Order: sequence, then structure tokens, then C-alpha cells
Amino acid sequence: MIVIAVLVLSRAAAPCIGQTSALALMHHDAYQDTVRLITGKMALDHHFKKWKLDFIFDARQTLISNTRARLGGRRLGVEHRRGHRFGVAVFAFDDPVSVSSLREVNPDVDTAVFTMSYGSFFYERVYYFSRKWELSAAIHLGDGTISGKYRIRGAENFVDYPEQRVRPIEFSTSGYYNITWWLSAGGGIGYRLMPNAPREVRPIYNAPVLLFKVKLRFFKLLRRIGNPEVVNEY
Repeated sequence: MIVIAVLVLSRAAAPCIGQTSALALMHHDAYQDTVRLITGKMALDHHFKKWKLDFIFDARQTLISNTRARLGGRRLGVEHRRGHRFGVAVFAFDDPVSVSSLREVNPDVDTAVFTMSYGSFFYERVYYFSRKWELSAAIHLGDGTISGKYRIRGAENFVDYPEQRVRPIEFSTSGYYNITWWLSAGGGIGYRLMPNAPREVRPIYNAPVLLFKVKLRFFKLLRRIGNPEVVNEY
């Protein structure tokens, strides 16, 4: 009787053991790696992917000739081993920037209006992350144009400022808070350099920047369809 009971229990438990073994094997064969953070090496298990797409709404509040201006942008790239991101970004001022003086061009200028837009290649290094927080540093190498017009004091008409090609360089550090598994928000600080801009406008655009970011994990939302385990990735 004891032998028969053992055989019955063994057959009943076999499917469960097989499922557990299959699950363990699946996790064993999943992506495994390590990444170096400021807290030391961190193991990457099946909750991480070696490569994934990254999309961010990236807004900047910048200081131009003592005037605040908002620079809106979008960033699309890839993330590698959770700690490295690179790709392309496009930025443009939401509205023309108006200043009340432009001594870099003419001390008698009383009004000047400028616009700037540029695209960039970026690299971002994540140096800390957890399920709720992330800290990173980034560099942008850009290429774009600035144009505008200005008016001499006492004159009625504006004088066109010719379009100029510029190559901005921006360094920044920022942090994110993961509101949910598909949405994060954050901010940071940085500085933008315009080394090849025309001498008369270079002091205008060399400026500190405040960053405001919203990360929408659109591709993660799509992967979630039919795969509930996606919500555990971070």
C-alpha cells in the first residue's frame, strides 16, 4: 500500500515539478550581466533586457541674456545593459527669444529677437538606479541654426540677423522618479556651450539649463500586451 501511495503521489507531483524546472531553466537562460554603478557592481537578471528602445519628452528652461526661455525637445535612442543610452534628439525654442539689448552686435540695439533649433547625438550614462529612482549624466553634440532680427534705438524697422550654423555642446546631470512601470518624471541641471557660434551671439547662448523630463515607455506598453512579466522590468 505504501509503495502504491508513493507512486500515485509521484505521478501527481510530476507536472508541477516539470513546470518549476521549466521556469527555472527559462530564468537561467534569460539575460544575465553586471553593470557598474556608484554603489558598486550590480547584477542584472531576467528583469532586465540587454537592449531596449528609449523615448523621452525632454524640455529645457534656459537663461539667454538674463531672459528665461523654454526649449522643447524629443529624444529617441536605445539602452544597452541598463547603464548606457545613446541616440538622437531634436530641440527647438517654443517661442522666439526677445531681449532688450544686444551689445554683442551694437550697443544701440533696444530690441532683438532670436530663434534656434538643433538636432543632436547624445550619450547618457546611468550611474545609479533602483525600482523608484535613477541618476544619470549626459552629453549632447548638436548641429543646428540660429536666426533673428534686431532694431536700433530710434529706428522703425528691424534689421535681419542672417541665419548662422551652430554646433551646441551640452553637459548635464539629471534624476528620474518612476511614477509607475510605464511613466517616469524628473529634472536636472546642465550647461550649454556654443564654441563655433558667431562671436557677437556666443555670449547669448552659452548658458546654464534646467531640465524637465517625462519618460513614456510606449514600447514597454506594447510589449505588456500578452506578457504580464513586462511590468517587473526596470
